[in-house]
Amino acid sequence: MMSLLSRPGGSPRAELMLLVMVACMLLVTYSSLQSARSEEDSVLESLTKINVHQYVVVTTSSSSIASTTTTVSATSNIPLPETTSIKLDEDPLLDSESSPISEPDQPLDKTDTLPPDFDILEEDFSISPVDPDASKKIFEAVLIESSLTSPALIPVLLHFSSVLPAHWSLVIYTSPNNFTVPHSAAFRNLLSSRRLDIRFLPKNVTFTNSASVSTFLASSNGWLWNELSHVERVLFFQLDSIICANSIATIDDFVKWDYVGAPINSTYGEGYNGGLSIRNPRLFLEVAREGNYTNGFEDQWFYKKLKERRAQGDYKVRLPGVAEASRFAVETLWGDRPLGYHQPQRWWKGKAGERMGEIEEWCPEVGMLIGRRAK
Repeated sequence: MMSLLSRPGGSPRAELMLLVMVACMLLVTYSSLQSARSEEDSVLESLTKINVHQYVVVTTSSSSIASTTTTVSATSNIPLPETTSIKLDEDPLLDSESSPISEPDQPLDKTDTLPPDFDILEEDFSISPVDPDASKKIFEAVLIESSLTSPALIPVLLHFSSVLPAHWSLVIYTSPNNFTVPHSAAFRNLLSSRRLDIRFLPKNVTFTNSASVSTFLASSNGWLWNELSHVERVLFFQLDSIICANSIATIDDFVKWDYVGAPINSTYGEGYNGGLSIRNPRLFLEVAREGNYTNGFEDQWFYKKLKERRAQGDYKVRLPGVAEASRFAVETLWGDRPLGYHQPQRWWKGKAGERMGEIEEWCPEVGMLIGRRAK
């Protein structure tokens, strides 16, 4: 450009115009540089005030509601919403057109039996609808033991803690008389993590045999059911029961029922065995307070009472049929690959219908069940 200005013979007017043009170009360039620097200063100031932005993504599943916190850099181009919710009908893993829970199967009948080749994998295994208030409900797995001295106590407790969903709490009801906390570090870890709660039975309650347990559970004062009336569903388990980690089912698949346990072979009675069972404590409190229990096994007595309510038109009482109950647990009536077992060695070892090999292959945890009641 300077060569143009110093060219000999150039017109003074042309040279003046060229100088004006150069001045304008320099002014525009200077203004652009100032604007860019101002914008850069503004960005740097923002970054010093806001380093990261967090938002919560809430995902829903058929069994529980989980929250995941994700950190996103402020320099990212991703928008930063306060809360992003994934609705149920937007989840590709769930069928948004699933029908609501259908009416339960017909109540268990003495003559009902399972086909010899019954297999859970061949049954219709529908997904229960998600309860929008599930996070507000309380679910407890309850063990009633007069003392905490059984060698099977801690292994069985730890196993249930590992296979039950996180929203299920473990509770032991035990006698306050001569109570001591086991020295096991694993047991104390359960307590310190608040996964396990110890509660006391009334001081005058003692269990000498199964009849005394039945009297306590079915008595008209309904003490235990009143204690648990804040709970949506209770899983009763004993030290001769187990849940199988290999099962494709979870405990949450059965909480739609008011009462479910291993179906009882008609040779020994009717209904569901209570040693591993899910129960609706508020409904059981109502039944217990009717006050007409005299004797017999409490689990069969409660079943008969609930069955009577169904027969009288109370279809809000939800009782599963034999096939569904056998998906949940097996005791005296055989079913393949259940969620759990009650006293499997007692009923399926060394008998004409020997099945322990199949049981141990499917559920090796049954090896933890020791003691008189397990056999």
